[in-house]
Amino acid sequence: PKSEADAASLASKTANTAVTTEKTKLTAVELGGGHAVSVNLPTLDAEVGDAKVRDKNLNLKDYAELFGAGDIVWPSSVALARMVSFCPSFVKGMKVLELGCGLGTVGLAAAKAGAYSVLLTDRDENVLKLAGGAAESNGVAELVDTASLDWCSPEASVLEAGPFDSVLGADVLYDANLVDCVANLLAELLLTGDDEAGMVPVNEDGEYEPEQARRALLTDPVQRPYRAAFTARCGELGLLVQEVMTAEELPGPEECVLLSVVPAGSG
Repeated sequence: PKSEADAASLASKTANTAVTTEKTKLTAVELGGGHAVSVNLPTLDAEVGDAKVRDKNLNLKDYAELFGAGDIVWPSSVALARMVSFCPSFVKGMKVLELGCGLGTVGLAAAKAGAYSVLLTDRDENVLKLAGGAAESNGVAELVDTASLDWCSPEASVLEAGPFDSVLGADVLYDANLVDCVANLLAELLLTGDDEAGMVPVNEDGEYEPEQARRALLTDPVQRPYRAAFTARCGELGLLVQEVMTAEELPGPEECVLLSVVPAGSG
């Protein structure tokens, strides 16, 4: 069952809805199998009624035109956080970067699953404060850092903090105008730097597993129409995009697909 944190607040989708960090509620996002992460839910200046907030059966297929918002926990985030929690090999021992972290659900789950380090990134400084604050509540404060990141004009400091072994993103292909930006950014993160530095160490001697190239894992709601354009742009940049799990195969009721993005020739 979904927690109240999963319900989508439609009012928070408007450009004029502001997030305040003054009042928050630490809320558990249940991932199943005893796994959970706690996030700081903010008070919204424009809030919807309890009936909408508590509606656990909201059908996101009815809202395909809505843009992503960082101040709530979206089903795509729950789907990816659940995958990471149940399959920790995707992040264990790795340097992880989360794109568009919002409240940090996915990145915090990665930290709890054994990531070496997690960098939570978002363009919204307010939600970054909330996400970073939740790291301590989850017992992973020493593993988690935050940074502002604009996908279309990525900050050099974030790129220089790499290489990252695993890049995670939930519902990042929500806008046609951002598809190229996301693809270009993933190319920067996955294709630049020392190849060996991007491999995942598998033992204490620093030996590397050749087939484990840097990888991005993205959950994308089935109603989003931009996967083909994203795949094409990634191909132009030397990246291979594969749908590794359909909505029926990805555990949970969120109706998302799981995309894997790797350097061409390594997947």
